[in-house]
Amino acid sequence: NNTRDERQNGHFKKKKTYLIELKKSLQEFQNTIASINRRLVQIEETISEFENKFTKITQSDKNT
Repeated sequence: NNTRDERQNGHFKKKKTYLIELKKSLQEFQNTIASINRRLVQIEETISEFENKFTKITQSDKNT
């Protein structure tokens, strides 16, 4: 009976360890996705700035 309890306890410890590691992996994945999203926003802002500059240049050329 004691051996059975020890086996179950070991099984639960392994499951708990697995779940903790899974949680850490998911958090790392979420952090990576958040980082990628922030970078995409920066890229979109840069593109928008270039588009605005290009529009100003082309409008300026039309007026001269």
